[in-house]
Amino acid sequence: DLAEYMDLDKLKGTFEPTLQSAAKSVLSPRWNTLVRSGRCSCTKPNLQQLPKRGGVREAFTPREGYLYVGADYSTAELVALAHVCEEWGIKSEMGAALRAGFDLHLALAAEMMGIDYEEAKERHSKEDKKVAEMRQLAKVPNFGLPGGLGAEGLQGFAKSSYNIELSLSECTALRASWFKRWPEMSAYFRRIEAAEQKGYIVQSFSRRRRGGIGYTDGANTMFQGLIADGAKIALYDVVRACWMEPSSALFGSRPVLFIHDEIILETPKEKASAAGDELARLMVEAMRLCIPHLPMGVDPWISSKWSKDNKEKRDEEGRLIPCA
Repeated sequence: DLAEYMDLDKLKGTFEPTLQSAAKSVLSPRWNTLVRSGRCSCTKPNLQQLPKRGGVREAFTPREGYLYVGADYSTAELVALAHVCEEWGIKSEMGAALRAGFDLHLALAAEMMGIDYEEAKERHSKEDKKVAEMRQLAKVPNFGLPGGLGAEGLQGFAKSSYNIELSLSECTALRASWFKRWPEMSAYFRRIEAAEQKGYIVQSFSRRRRGGIGYTDGANTMFQGLIADGAKIALYDVVRACWMEPSSALFGSRPVLFIHDEIILETPKEKASAAGDELARLMVEAMRLCIPHLPMGVDPWISSKWSKDNKEKRDEEGRLIPCA
């Protein structure tokens, strides 16, 4: 009850003033284009970390005559992780799964259930409840363990990120299944330990050097920094198209938000469908410079509001249409 109260108190005390300010005048947050992880940061207010609950995001809507057009990379950090392993000469089962068109969460769920991937895929297509639950559970280690978490850390991550209560024994079993399905991760972490002893690590694409690393930030930096490089290249290309390329479907759109691996534009309604597809295309091409040999998906959407639930939606002719 106390935790719930503190969460609501923060929601009201931190984000209500932001919304009140935005209702009166234009928000102009401050951006730092390079922090230690390779990402950028946003302050006053931090629009990159608005809460999922409370309707805070949904309070942001485009101007009359416009729609929000957004796109983000699909399982970007896992794709980058597989790329780093292969670049280091480590055989990657994750990379092989991506090339085979596997859903990485479903692949791990199949491992946890003791069934093969094809059976898991078939049962998932038929909306098998157990497979759906295990796929959701698989996101916990897939997204939590690449940063080097132990069982206790994974337990906290499951609660804070997915509101899933797990015992330490369950987290230990999850870690074992994860390392069995993605055996390259043992070698990956050995390389991180060596870098920690050396005191610095070098990013694979940009060759940017990060010093003073610990174990966890060293592990995270390799894939987070790689995605940050590709996403920033994409943002540059998108901004250029919006302002300087009259022939582009993005011309006349205005970038309004950049959230690590997601770009959101405010676009004239009549250009929104074409703009969504062009945004996705530019993002794919930019990331291919950093990760040339693995497939990277991008999921575009159109909406009349900003929401974490915004998803790609198309009509019968395949045209992108508003999801909300």
